[in-house]
Amino acid sequence: MLKKYVISLKWYLALSSILFLCMAILGYIFGGELSYLWENLQEYFGGLAGFHPLILIALVFVNNSIASLIAILLGVTLGIVPLLVSAVNGLIIGLAGFHTLQTESLTFFVLGILPHGVIEIPMFLLSTAIGIRIGVETIKKILGRESTVKRRLKNDLKFYAVRILPLLILAALIEILITSSILMMF
Repeated sequence: MLKKYVISLKWYLALSSILFLCMAILGYIFGGELSYLWENLQEYFGGLAGFHPLILIALVFVNNSIASLIAILLGVTLGIVPLLVSAVNGLIIGLAGFHTLQTESLTFFVLGILPHGVIEIPMFLLSTAIGIRIGVETIKKILGRESTVKRRLKNDLKFYAVRILPLLILAALIEILITSSILMMF
């Protein structure tokens, strides 16, 4: 069932992934020009440094689960919001790459993303793909064509609760407990 569900998202997942990758590349290329965005992100997340790891895990999980849920639910905006979520997340990765590589090695950057990113990024991409599909179904409904938007949304929210949320919890645990420990070795 899981394989069939993910296969049903293949074109939406491809679109979301390509957009994510393109924006990551653009974020890296224009990282210098977009330094103000990076500084704002650093300021926002820098204030979390002194928190207990359990609080940080909860904050990362809540942030990621809300962003993923927004990407799904606001797919009804004709798919615009999930596309923006994919684009913004790609841009942030690109900015992180640009600014990290100014002072650190590529290994440091990869180790800062990879441990939790192998779970977190696919969950974001799945969420945005689901939202894009909801957008397509919404467009069909607006045009008076056969649409399964209500049934689809119900099934997609079930998938989110059963498959995406548990993996976002795991990603948050890895990000705070493992990724941060790896980076402290540098």
